Amino acid sequence: MNNMYPSDRGENTLDSGQFAKHEFVFGASGAAPLYKRKMLEDVKVGDEYFDEDFFIYVEDVDLAWRAQLYGWRCIYTPEAIAYHERGATRRDDERIRKGYYTIGYRNRYLAIFKNSLISNILKHLPKILIRETWFYLSHLYQKNFYVLKVPFLSLKLLPIMVKKRREVQNKRKVSKAYMEKFFFSPSFFKKKQKKCR
Repeated sequence: MNNMYPSDRGENTLDSGQFAKHEFVFGASGAAPLYKRKMLEDVKVGDEYFDEDFFIYVEDVDLAWRAQLYGWRCIYTPEAIAYHERGATRRDDERIRKGYYTIGYRNRYLAIFKNSLISNILKHLPKILIRETWFYLSHLYQKNFYVLKVPFLSLKLLPIMVKKRREVQNKRKVSKAYMEKFFFSPSFFKKKQKKCR
């Protein structure tokens, strides 16, 4: 979750054994997670586990974020292996690919709005703004003009997210400092993994 950008650890990286250890992570990828029923019941908003307004993409990040806010932990175990062909539904259709990416980027903003702590955002605002500026400029340079729709699509769902944010934040159990480490401290997981051995 570097500067509010989620990514799967090890994605597009040759596995040479560097992931062969148990350690705490921010959350499980929605491609193959294993959730405790008790956790799902604890973190649901209304009657939704995955946010149904997201439709597709980032709903696993949103759920993991709520779990962390409510005091749940996620552990990565290398013995659990699953195979997932990323992007199979969007590979051969440019229109579908752009539409899915637009939804994914929109959902990232919605997840940030619902779950982030304002004090953490304000504290690291310069870094976040630099990262966001780079994101838009790099896409515009590649003529991916569809990204310009993302802020407007996000604003469209804002009234619904305000209600959901209120419920999420009212149930928070962890400190601001705890959550800040996920987004702005690359050494966080190295410190945490010692505790799970």
